[in-house]
Amino acid sequence: MGCRWLFRKKDDGRYKVCLVAKGYSQTPGMDFNETFAPVAKFTTIRVLLALVAENDWELQAMDVKTAFLNGELEEEVYMECPEGNKEDKQPDSVCRLVKAIYGLRQSPRAWYQKIHTFFTDHAFIRSTQDYSLYIHYGRKVIALVYVDDLVLAAAKIEDISWIKTALAQAFEMTDLGELQVFLGLEIRRDLSQLLLSISQQRYIDRILERHGMQDSRPSLTPLDPNTRLRSDPIGESSLRDTQQISLEVYQSAIGSLMYAMLGTRPDIAYSVGLVSQFSHTPEPAHWIAVKWIFRYLVATHHYVVRYGLNNNTGGYSDADWGAGHDRKSIGGFVFLMNGGAISWASKKQSSIALSTTEAEYRAMTQATKEIM
Repeated sequence: MGCRWLFRKKDDGRYKVCLVAKGYSQTPGMDFNETFAPVAKFTTIRVLLALVAENDWELQAMDVKTAFLNGELEEEVYMECPEGNKEDKQPDSVCRLVKAIYGLRQSPRAWYQKIHTFFTDHAFIRSTQDYSLYIHYGRKVIALVYVDDLVLAAAKIEDISWIKTALAQAFEMTDLGELQVFLGLEIRRDLSQLLLSISQQRYIDRILERHGMQDSRPSLTPLDPNTRLRSDPIGESSLRDTQQISLEVYQSAIGSLMYAMLGTRPDIAYSVGLVSQFSHTPEPAHWIAVKWIFRYLVATHHYVVRYGLNNNTGGYSDADWGAGHDRKSIGGFVFLMNGGAISWASKKQSSIALSTTEAEYRAMTQATKEIM
């Protein structure tokens, strides 16, 4: 396969260059087999943060430098020599990859197998519910892996220092100290009151600016309560010729809103789920609804999910019978831990419910599975 150099300038002004393989030309079954590699679930991250707030644990972060280069390949893979490194005497020479490189289909999996071996060799037990969560029951250390980002939690700083030292000996690491930002989540702690808050204010401000909504009029609700969206809204056909909706812009907006919803904003889960149903055929009415959500974020970009306020731990489920444009019901749930939300969802049910009771039971079934 081929390769290319990638050049970029980081936010801190540094210039970085990376050699990337053209993995799209790999042949399944020959150049690679399995490619799946697990990453930490948002629910797991929030549960860990809720426990940290409740028990006043230490919370630290580390970053693995060039993580994928540590992965060892099981397949025999060849790559063209990178530009500027080809021998004049051997113009047809190629590179055999012994370890993974960025761009390969199996690189994330190879790296995960490497870090998994490290933790198991150090007596960590992998969770059966989330394969990115490792627990050392002897030292009571919890490690959470998201590709090259590691979160470490323990009651004593000495136990975190122990695993940090081991990681630094095995890989080239960057010690980020106390965890403040993880996957775009901004984490703030009030140790005096045992409170921990997470938000996505900087991310939300960035997506508002990207879509030109930062100066729009704020809205106090995620959506107009009288909104009834259809796949072909009545009375909107005449607007198509005068107001074309860009499919790329619409899908980009939906994706941006969805990441905010998945991270810290359960209050927009229903609205985002509603407008995302029309991602392939957006109409002017749908785009107006998307902009309404953005205007709500203008007013609430500073909202946080806070853990440690009280011992409120439990869950709620509900259903809106026949709420969809196709008469399917929409079910939802939210679960709290130590006063803050840790898991939530708003999804259209797969088939039409014949009564409110049936819709409620289906929503409760999804909530029960989430509990388990």
